[in-house]
Amino acid sequence: MSSVWHTGRETLLQNRLPLLVRTLTKSKSLATGVLGCHWLDSGKETIAQVLKLPTEDMVQKHRTDYDAAYQALVLKGLLEKYRGVKTETIPQI
Repeated sequence: MSSVWHTGRETLLQNRLPLLVRTLTKSKSLATGVLGCHWLDSGKETIAQVLKLPTEDMVQKHRTDYDAAYQALVLKGLLEKYRGVKTETIPQI
C-alpha cells in the first residue's frame, strides 16, 4: 500500500514540476519588469519585502501546498502592483 501511494505521489510531483518551474520563472520575469530590478535581485524574499507581503513560515516553507499558496500570493502582489491596484488586506496562508 505504501509503495502505491509513494509511486502516485512521485507521478503527481513529476506532472506538476514543470508547471511549478514555469510559474517561478514567470514570477521572476514579471518582477524584473514590474519592480524594475535585475534578474539576480528578483528572488522571492526580495519581492515579498518590496510588496510588503508576510514573510514565509520557515516551518512550512518546503510543503508543496504552502509553497504554492505563497507563490500565488507573490504573483497576486506583482499583478496588483503592475495594475496599480492597492490591496486592502493581505490574505493569511
